[in-house]
Parts: sequence; structure tokens; C-alpha cells
Amino acid sequence: MIIHKSWSKNELCKMIDLLGLDISNPKQYKKIDCAGIMVHHINTLDSIEPSLHLPFNNVVELKHCLINPNPNKLLSIKEKNNVIHTCKKIKHFCRNNYDISLSEYKNIDELYRDADYVKKFGAIPSVRKAIKELNEYPHKPREIVVDIPLHVKKELEIKAKLKKKNQFKLEVKKGHFIIKFN
Repeated sequence: MIIHKSWSKNELCKMIDLLGLDISNPKQYKKIDCAGIMVHHINTLDSIEPSLHLPFNNVVELKHCLINPNPNKLLSIKEKNNVIHTCKKIKHFCRNNYDISLSEYKNIDELYRDADYVKKFGAIPSVRKAIKELNEYPHKPREIVVDIPLHVKKELEIKAKLKKKNQFKLEVKKGHFIIKFN
């Protein structure tokens, strides 16, 4: 098994910590050495404990994940900047009361072509925000669904749970109470 080159040393070290592999101070190694030691330890594993922070639940999925390109790095920096610029154009249309004449687009079809292009990159927060705003367009020809990778969905669920506030509950107590006013 060979770990794909798109995985960074920091990501591998973080994964070693989350998996609880018996590698002391993995940051002291070069990336290629760290990957080799990690592969050796993974080959001896029978099972792993599932975690909300990891995009896999068993050893087979772990190996499959490491062999393939890192899902967080599907785009080059230039391509990512292009996607973010396109999202800014979509948000500009939305924030100007959905008026096509105030945007850089010539017609709605061109706008939706761009939206169809960027919806594939749901791991980027700008994409999710732009498509959410576009889906609020009152005269939209169709709904656009963003493709969000599984590991990003897990992260968003964790963030949503942390943001959720407890609702106050009414508690009724019966009995005799004495209230004194001074």
C-alpha cells in the first residue's frame, strides 16, 4: 500500500493521533518516512474505533482513503481561486435583489451554468453560501443541490451540534411556599 502524495505530513500526523497508532512523535520524521511507518502500523491493525473526526469507519475504508487523493485537495490553488471568484459573482447577483442587469451575467442561463460548475466543490464554504443564496431566488428555474463530501458533512453536523443552544424547560413544583418581602 502506498499513501497518495496529496496527503500532507500534518494531515498524516493528525490521523496518527486520531487513530491512536503507536508512533511516538511522528512530526520528527520526513513525510515519506512518516507515511512508511504509518503504512506498517496500518497493515497490523485488525480494526479501528470509528470517530466523528475521521471520514472512515473501518480499516478497509482507511486504506481506500489513503490510497486515493486527499478529498480536501481536489483543486489547485488557481482553480480554487477561480471557483471562489465565480461564487462571488453569484453572491453579487443575489445581494443586488436578484437583478441580472446589476450583475456580471448577461442572462440567467449563464448564471446557472456557473452555479452547476461550482456545485461540485461543496467542500468550499463559499460554494455552499453562494448556492444557498441562489436557491432563495424567487423566480429560480430549478433548485441546485451542492455536492458535499462525507467528511465535510460530518464536520458540519458536529459544528451544528456545538452551536445548538439548550432550550429552557418549564419546571412545575407543587407545595407550600413562603415569600417574604423586606
